[in-house]
Amino acid sequence: MIQQIDESPAIELYPAEGPLLAVEATWEKDGDGDPSGILYLTDQRILFEQKEEIATKKFLFITTAKEKVQKLLLEAPAREVEDIKHSEEGRGFLGLRSDDILELVFSSNTNFSLARFHIQGQDSSEWAAMLKHVRSGEIDRYRHTAYLEAMESAASATASLPTQCPSCFAELAAQPRGVTSVTCEFCGAVVTAPIYLPCHIR
Repeated sequence: MIQQIDESPAIELYPAEGPLLAVEATWEKDGDGDPSGILYLTDQRILFEQKEEIATKKFLFITTAKEKVQKLLLEAPAREVEDIKHSEEGRGFLGLRSDDILELVFSSNTNFSLARFHIQGQDSSEWAAMLKHVRSGEIDRYRHTAYLEAMESAASATASLPTQCPSCFAELAAQPRGVTSVTCEFCGAVVTAPIYLPCHIR
C-alpha cells in the first residue's frame, strides 16, 4: 500500500494521515470500459486511482497498441460517505463465482452521488466495517501513542482555518484533519490557515 502511494504522482497524504487499506478494484460505471486501479482508505479519505493499460489501437479485435493510464478519479473525505453497502454477487457460469461489491453513497458536498466498486482479493464487509470506524472518528482511538502528538498538531492546524472566505464571506466547508488551505467554491480564493510564529521574550 505504501509503495503504491509513493509511486502515485497524484496522491499526497496530509500531515499525520494514516493509510489503512488498499485493494485492486474496478469502478463499475457503465459496464464497458469501466476503470480499474487501486481503491485506498486512510483515516481521513477514500480515494480511487485508475491504474491500468488500455487499448489505443485494435485490428480485427486484436489489440495492437496500449497506453498506461494513471490518474486520480475519486477523492472524498470519509465523513461525506452517507451510506455503505457490501455484498457478494454471483457471476460466471450458473453464478458459481462470487464477487465482492462495495457501494458508497456520498453527501451532496461531493462531486459524486454513488460509487460502486468490484474489489478483488479482499472482503467487502471488512472494508465496510473499517470505513464506518473512519467515518465515525472511532479509528483515532487505535492510533499508536507515538503518533498522537502529530495527529493533535494536524487537527490544530486545520481548526485554525477561517470558517468564512475573507474575500466573499461565503461559508467554507469543514476540512479533513491536516488540511491547511482550501479553495472557496464561490469566488475561487485560496484560503490558508494563519501561521503563528513563537514570540521570544528577552
